[in-house]
Amino acid sequence: MVAKLKRDGFVAVVLTNDYGRGFSSSLAKAMRMQAMFDPVIVASLDNMEDGLGLDGLTDYLWDTYRWDGNIDDLDVIWVREGRQFVLDEYDGSEGLLFRDEQEWIEA
Repeated sequence: MVAKLKRDGFVAVVLTNDYGRGFSSSLAKAMRMQAMFDPVIVASLDNMEDGLGLDGLTDYLWDTYRWDGNIDDLDVIWVREGRQFVLDEYDGSEGLLFRDEQEWIEA
């Protein structure tokens, strides 16, 4: 089971907001879910003073995921709990495509 940080019916998801090296999209599939919901990363990004701090988060990202991208490019997106999505990535910039907002075509 993947640990998730939840608040008021929403779940935190970590994404990169700029081009370059994507965060969860650059990881092996087995690590992707853990990384994008990682409560340690979310808490640190949400409040760097109460979290690991800049150096601590940099070390944590490398030690845990072997990710050495720019922390300033990481964002926390709050998604309604239970809402289905897929990770959409283009040249490192990540976004979410929600199932209820997509038009599915049947062959």
